[in-house]
Amino acid sequence: MPRELRTRRLLLRPFSVDDIDDVHRYRTSQQIQHHAADADARPHSRARAERFVRGVLRLAWNSDPQWAIELDGRAIGHIGLAISEWRQIADIGYALAESHRDQGLVTEAACSVIGYAFTCAGVVKVSAETSIDNIASWRVMEKLGMQREGVKRSYIVASDGARSDLVHYGLLREEWEATRPAR
Repeated sequence: MPRELRTRRLLLRPFSVDDIDDVHRYRTSQQIQHHAADADARPHSRARAERFVRGVLRLAWNSDPQWAIELDGRAIGHIGLAISEWRQIADIGYALAESHRDQGLVTEAACSVIGYAFTCAGVVKVSAETSIDNIASWRVMEKLGMQREGVKRSYIVASDGARSDLVHYGLLREEWEATRPAR
């Protein structure tokens, strides 16, 4: 399984401890804080960024590959998979610095990672979830060809205690293959 993926503009690579300051920088954005499903991600300090990076470095690559999204030599976000080998399903998650949004970078990175999931990891389905008010994220999922499969009502608790629904998307390997150009 390759550990680095290249897209037209990005390098997706394993994290290193040198990424801690970059992770702290992009994870402190208000939007990431608002949409973070992990309560431990809020509020985000440098110590939490260090715990995040060190935790990622301990994960097994074959079941939890996690990439730093690098642009111009800096980590501007992250993207990863949680692969259930017995179910042959991978959950994809991502975050990107606010200063790099609305440029198609998450879609570009996710397209590469989904291709990796289907061709290298042998999964038959990729799933993703986000809060229902995170329109940018579910638009990325739809651009990738994912289908909305359901809503978990009042599932997420925001940093201010407000509750919101969680939307679930999925993409089957055969759907992905049908939309890819012939090789």
